[in-house]
Amino acid sequence: MKTVWKVFDTALNYILAICVLAITVICLSQIFARFIINSSLPWSDEACRYLFVVTVSLGAGVCVRDRCLIAVDLIPEKLKGMVRFYYILVLNILVMCMAYVLLVYGFRFAQMNMQQLSSSMYIPMGIVYMVLSLSGLLIIISTLRNIAFDFKEMKKQGKNI
Repeated sequence: MKTVWKVFDTALNYILAICVLAITVICLSQIFARFIINSSLPWSDEACRYLFVVTVSLGAGVCVRDRCLIAVDLIPEKLKGMVRFYYILVLNILVMCMAYVLLVYGFRFAQMNMQQLSSSMYIPMGIVYMVLSLSGLLIIISTLRNIAFDFKEMKKQGKNI
């Protein structure tokens, strides 16, 4: 199972790196075209905007996986033992509830906007909005992995849950 997660994590990291690289290349191409050739690329701003949305949305799942989201950790630092475990468990469940809303309503929003085309790239806006659902799914998967890891760590420490 570790191999599956390693492949999944590596693929997601590569997708994020490719998105950032694509944003950089497109922005530099636009600068070159605008200032050297005196002609603008009409699709570049929109492509960068959509790639940025994809990067942030997929990056949210990675941040949940790595537990590196911005948080106020004043309360968990003060708690010890099982109280801390249950506190983090409740927080993870709340994160999954939010991600579920993102998954369901992001999908509905994407379905409603499949007929609308973007202004310069002419791609269905529903595809762009589908990233919200994908982000919700990644956050749910990452949160479930974190919960499973926390339970495993508690069993290693010999504490009954």
